[in-house]
Amino acid sequence: NQMNDKVVEIVEANRKEDRNTEDFVKVNTKVFFYDECERCRGLAKEKDITFTVKSPPFDEIFCLKRSISTMLQNLISNAVKYTQKGGKVRVDFAITPNYFKINVRDNGIGISKQDLPYIFEKYFIADKTRNDIKNSGLGLANVKYVLEQHGGFVKVKSKPQKGSTFSVYLPREKKERKYFEDYNRVIKIAIMT
Repeated sequence: NQMNDKVVEIVEANRKEDRNTEDFVKVNTKVFFYDECERCRGLAKEKDITFTVKSPPFDEIFCLKRSISTMLQNLISNAVKYTQKGGKVRVDFAITPNYFKINVRDNGIGISKQDLPYIFEKYFIADKTRNDIKNSGLGLANVKYVLEQHGGFVKVKSKPQKGSTFSVYLPREKKERKYFEDYNRVIKIAIMT
């Protein structure tokens, strides 16, 4: 089953254009992101990790809900995976003039300075000493791809044995929403032709 899941993940990663035909929709950030974080609570509980979610502030942004859901769950599950039993994972949110910001913080094993520039490359696995069949090296590459689709970006701060913070920035300005509408129109035309 694990091998099959890995193969499916690889195929999915190489068929992004075919997969992402969903529409950008307006979401209530307070409800949507809280619900998505709560879906990951069981993962942390299984590993005896303290999982804290700061209540998201209210905003309305346009996004591909399924893609953003996958992206956030990927970041949280990675934080849990690379945090030792009894550790801490925290998700908090902020609104800036241009972006809705999500921080996923952990106090886990961290990422080495030499690996940081490559972690968003497809198939890159930072900790090669872990022969984990579930780690395909595609998760963070997909995070980057999803954010590029939305006109956003991600930043990372990490120190070995101190933990990591992944900060996601999703556009919230009206000028970006026009881009989303145009994107949807192009996708629909492509499908029809």
